Amino acid sequence: MPDHTLASLTIHSCPPDRVSAVRTIMNDYGLWGEVGEASGYIHLGTEYFSPGEFVCGDTETVTELVIQAAPEASFTIYEVPAYDGVGWTFTYVPELGIFDAHCDKLGEPLLRQSVLRKVLTEPATARRRALGLPWRTAVSKMAAGLVLAPDFYSAYWNAGDDTITVDFEGRRDDKPFYVGTTDPSETLTSWGFSCVNTWIPLDAATRRQVLKAHPRWYWFPKEEFSMTVVRRSPSA
Repeated sequence: MPDHTLASLTIHSCPPDRVSAVRTIMNDYGLWGEVGEASGYIHLGTEYFSPGEFVCGDTETVTELVIQAAPEASFTIYEVPAYDGVGWTFTYVPELGIFDAHCDKLGEPLLRQSVLRKVLTEPATARRRALGLPWRTAVSKMAAGLVLAPDFYSAYWNAGDDTITVDFEGRRDDKPFYVGTTDPSETLTSWGFSCVNTWIPLDAATRRQVLKAHPRWYWFPKEEFSMTVVRRSPSA
């Protein structure tokens, strides 16, 4: 029986039309953490953890599958060392290719002394690549946030005054809609949307990102909001 361990996957960038394919791979390998299996969206810059049944060595397989499914995406995956061994980490950035190395339990690369001695005699560019620095620099410049697959949208609900809004280009204006005592998920269904995850309270950073994207949402930062992801029905 294969040894199992914990694993972590962070998507740094991904085109919207590749989200569903990447999510399928994540679900197949249990890389969803506390959120559970889901589809249609990825939180860029967020670690998705396996529940502890990740097969040792499958990081390489997942790396190959994600590159095949979304060659434009950037990501980092690592597996926690099993027993007294070392883990394995892969970072992929399209312009740079793959950087891989053994790693510790936090995913930090571990380089052998023989490798370090060798790179000390090489040009600066070669040294940087051997240490994975170009990948780290590239990833550090990639913005965190939510990326949605086509036909998936963000919905926001203010339980304080029973208003709801959907970040959808077909909206008539930039104001929230009053839903009264009606269940917000039922309201979305009546509008032709179905919820694909639970309502999650927004933290301050996410609320600032939403307001930056929608400066006319003057009402948005005044209340406590929750968010969910919805899918638009093809017939809606």
